Amino acid sequence: MRRHSKTALLLFLALISNALAAAQNFPDQRARELLSQSIAAMGGLDLLRSVQTLSYESAQHTFFHRVEVSESLPQIIVYENNEVVLQPKNYALKEKTNWRWTDSAAQRNSQLTITPQGGYTESDNKKTPITANGFYKSVDILAANPIAALLAACEATDLTLGTSSKESDVVTFHQSVYGQPVKTTLAINKETHVLQWIEIEHSYSQDVFASFWGRTVKRAVLSGWLLDTSGLHFPTKWQISTNERIDGQESLFNLKINPDVAASDFAIPEELKNSFDALHLSEEDLALRNRGDGKHLDIADGVVMFPGKAGAYNSLVVKQDKGIVVIEAPYTKSNSDYIIANARKAFHGVPITIYVLDSNMALMQRFLAAQVSEGQIHKSDIKLRTVAARTELGTGANRISLIPFRGTASARMVAVYFPVLKLLYCSDLYLPQTWGGQYYTEHLAEIRDLITREHIDVLQVSGVSMVPHDWKELSALIPVPKN
Repeated sequence: MRRHSKTALLLFLALISNALAAAQNFPDQRARELLSQSIAAMGGLDLLRSVQTLSYESAQHTFFHRVEVSESLPQIIVYENNEVVLQPKNYALKEKTNWRWTDSAAQRNSQLTITPQGGYTESDNKKTPITANGFYKSVDILAANPIAALLAACEATDLTLGTSSKESDVVTFHQSVYGQPVKTTLAINKETHVLQWIEIEHSYSQDVFASFWGRTVKRAVLSGWLLDTSGLHFPTKWQISTNERIDGQESLFNLKINPDVAASDFAIPEELKNSFDALHLSEEDLALRNRGDGKHLDIADGVVMFPGKAGAYNSLVVKQDKGIVVIEAPYTKSNSDYIIANARKAFHGVPITIYVLDSNMALMQRFLAAQVSEGQIHKSDIKLRTVAARTELGTGANRISLIPFRGTASARMVAVYFPVLKLLYCSDLYLPQTWGGQYYTEHLAEIRDLITREHIDVLQVSGVSMVPHDWKELSALIPVPKN
């Protein structure tokens, strides 16, 4: 009896060993098997291919993460009600959106239409070419749609196994949406074989804010599966995260398979065809757009602002006795390379010794990683230092002080003060007035509070998107409390 048990155990272990070896030797084959199981759980390949049109309504909330405010404090929330019609195989999308947020009672209605021919948004009966934000939103919706993703995986030539977890197997592949390469990862539940999550990664280089992060990873965790009368199995609850930070949730309802849709619903006006071709510009093209003609602003001897124009992402380059201090180098890698090259050109032979980023550590991490990979910086030379109290850098005319703001809107920001120049750099706290909106005077008040608290003499203030401006003139805009 024991001999038989031992033989059975050895046979069982051998089978497992052979199965594991097969999975390791033929990972593409195993990936195809997992994909087939997931497609079957969704209703089968024939059913997925028969879905010409998919429509649904959704309610969505998104946390508007602001880099200056602590994650532990209440954030702005955006609410959207959407009516979506999409054709997964044709990459055609129409979305009507009612948009509002917690900072205003106003509501905004708009409509987005996009096909491989081009795209546009419509508001107040006016059609305008699709923006970078609308383009990337469309890519996200189509690339992460379970039907579109599974069909794209079937056609992918690079489908392969990813790193599995206790709950799910993982396959990865690349798909293209409107010419935008999208790395796609599917997590397939080991028990039910339905998609546990879909992760997409691609460049948002033409989006001013998203481009800070380089290639951005978005994940939709799926739940609330329903079985449609057509036999389609589809998720109705989507938790969305970006770069491992939860953004919010979208709930789908009134799902319809192959509803009647007129061909004219997706018609692109002739003048708006190919409207997103310009959005395939490279990161270098975006950097060129930011710096323009390459001019700079000389603030003082040894202090230069690149590119030195309002509305741009500006960097300060400061020459000190021991080297160059670069303030706000990270933006995109191409832009950072440009700033570094021009810093060395402006102060030939002087090494760059310090990089200062005043608000978001994640940007600094990505910037340093890029510089290390390019050999610009040796990993062993990197010394990260957080600024918890006033910190002095350098000596002489261009010495600077790094000062935490500690305000309600500036909890994670650092000011850079030039005592000799009497210039205070305020990063995102000093923005164009149209950008600051209702918080503009609050931001100015927090600048005033820092000046008062630190007993510093300030003649001018500047920001990441603002050239130096007279502080006396700006401070006059701060309301004075009445007794």
